[in-house]
Amino acid sequence: DFHPRDAAFLVGVVQADGKLVLTATQPQVFASNASFDAQGNLSFVLKVGGQCTQEALVTAQKAKPVNEAAALSGDSLNWFDVENLFSEQGYSSDFTYGLIAPQAVESTFHYDPASKTWQDNSASHHKATVLVTEQGLVLSDDLIMLTDFGPEGEGAHLVPSVAGQALAVPGMNLQLHEFDLGGQNLSQLLAPEIAKAIPPSAEFPQGAKAWVAELTQVALSAEFYCNEGFDPWFASHLECDNIVAKAWQPAGEGQPNTPVPATSLDDVVASPDEFATGKAVPVWIASSHEASGAMVNIQGYFISSDGSLNGTLSLRPVLQSQANQVPKVLADLPVQKIVKAGKTLLAVNLPNELIANSDWDHEASGLFVTEEAALDNTPLVRHGHLLAAGVKQQHIVYNSAARTAILSNFNPAANGPAPADQPPM
Repeated sequence: DFHPRDAAFLVGVVQADGKLVLTATQPQVFASNASFDAQGNLSFVLKVGGQCTQEALVTAQKAKPVNEAAALSGDSLNWFDVENLFSEQGYSSDFTYGLIAPQAVESTFHYDPASKTWQDNSASHHKATVLVTEQGLVLSDDLIMLTDFGPEGEGAHLVPSVAGQALAVPGMNLQLHEFDLGGQNLSQLLAPEIAKAIPPSAEFPQGAKAWVAELTQVALSAEFYCNEGFDPWFASHLECDNIVAKAWQPAGEGQPNTPVPATSLDDVVASPDEFATGKAVPVWIASSHEASGAMVNIQGYFISSDGSLNGTLSLRPVLQSQANQVPKVLADLPVQKIVKAGKTLLAVNLPNELIANSDWDHEASGLFVTEEAALDNTPLVRHGHLLAAGVKQQHIVYNSAARTAILSNFNPAANGPAPADQPPM
């Protein structure tokens, strides 16, 4: 099991008679006195056992649907994120936030602990993404735009951008549901890592709101990033740092081995015998940690029944733990051939249980590899993510009044360090 820690969840089922039944996934968690009404409000008593027992009354209110055009008139969508990082000095947290206003390009900001200021890092996202479209490869900034609203202002449309202009791609549809945050405690309603940097007594002002943003992918999207240079070799060799390494060559005493890029899809497809004898080419999927803290890597191998692109194809994800050197085959997943603008993509949907609690981009539904020669003027195999049509994501975002309250109270140095008892995710 490569999950970094055992998480506890409550699974709720509303029965035919309207009664809410809660079941915990861990034996030390108990829920009682559960209630649920027609308006979607619920409450229950939560007890958490172990060496000591804690008890709390939990109440929840259903978010209210809003007219997106009215809600965002003179306002913006604002998100906050934190990434836990590990180094020889221990664990630390990297804080970012972003804002998306109607008809404007997304702006992103990074917290600099040295100067204790938020610095605009939007430029770091320029031309970071390549979209594989029906018209060919399209360079995109990793920044989105809210281009328009639906009929009578209901719903909104988000698309990628490049150089400040919206791209003509299907993008995503947006719907918002609203919570009123006025008078509520900041630290109780923010992610734990961010709440650590907020004074315990700070409250949201009147007018502050949170939205549950539901994003729906309009059509299948295939994209890859050009900033995946995992070796010093990339600095002097490629414009788009994204390859599948088919081999590694010694670079000299004391130097890391250098990658040999795969130049065709034939390079990454192996026969069952080649896989069994260690001659198959791996494609990176994700990494994670075991409960012990040991690093775990997951790589995928494209296997063909006859060793060629014409055979029956599958992907075999293989787990390799630093603590246990014996590789473990996790599944045998079907591969689909997708053709876009004359380019063949070998595409695979990844089941959630395979990549849960890993650093996989959980907005993506699968992975693909494809061969192209335009970006670096030479044939290379690129690997990327699939976003399936109809797939929904949900994120918590804030209006500008809530954003201002969070930023004005944010001070990691004064309010305690970021949590250091968890491996990075």
